[in-house]
Amino acid sequence: KLVIGGVPAENVTTMQTKWDGLINLLKDELGIPVEFYAGTSYAGVIEAAIAKKVDMVAWGAMSYIVAKLNGAKIEPIGISKYVDGTTSYTSKLIVPTGSSIATIAGLKGKTVCFVSSTSTSGNLIPTEGILAAGLKMSDLTQSFKGSHDNSILGLGAGQCDAAFAQEASVAAIGTGTFAAMKASDYKTIWESGPIPNGPFTISSLLPASFRAAVKNIMYTKMNKEYFVSKGYNGCTAVATCIIVEDKNTASFVKVEDSFYDTLRKVCEATKSTACKA
Repeated sequence: KLVIGGVPAENVTTMQTKWDGLINLLKDELGIPVEFYAGTSYAGVIEAAIAKKVDMVAWGAMSYIVAKLNGAKIEPIGISKYVDGTTSYTSKLIVPTGSSIATIAGLKGKTVCFVSSTSTSGNLIPTEGILAAGLKMSDLTQSFKGSHDNSILGLGAGQCDAAFAQEASVAAIGTGTFAAMKASDYKTIWESGPIPNGPFTISSLLPASFRAAVKNIMYTKMNKEYFVSKGYNGCTAVATCIIVEDKNTASFVKVEDSFYDTLRKVCEATKSTACKA
């Protein structure tokens, strides 16, 4: 059997539902059982990869770097390509619309919701932004919430004065998990530069022929058009079809480990201990 894992962006049930199409695609193409391993924490997925409990993982870029550093035998094979052709995303800092915090420098003395220590857009890149604004991390109180959704929900519940999260989660305020929150009640006061999308990896301990078969499926069939043709994930139209995560992902393309060297440089610049977790 093949076990696929994913780092937590949402609650486990939502993740499982959104991954059903990919699981069914791989089952049909490979002719073997495929299971989904929903990590409840970034650390949990990293540990599972090191312990060889998962064969394929959809990573955030930073958790991939940390997993490799800690001995996970993994090979990056693909990266999500968005509808607009990009393979990157951004981190956003949001506050309530009426907040007096106007810039990232305004976080001094505040309690701030982050995702987890090994989240790229939910900790590493925000740390870089905070340091660039002339602050020290000790100038604010960090509250790690475990997922992007929870970081935003923490702000909504008044547990922090501001929150960092990936742009897709911020864009979803007012819908789904965030139905109780109104988009107009929050504003973005800082946005990062482009962050490389995390890679899909496969265990390098699996036979080369099997890895080649998975790569072929990824590059030719893990796309909106094929999902619509087969009805995976209930897809009936390209525009609304979700392959994994959200309708913004159009397909998967090849990726090399060197694509993440820019983030390794950020790790060095920020001296973030989370980069070695």
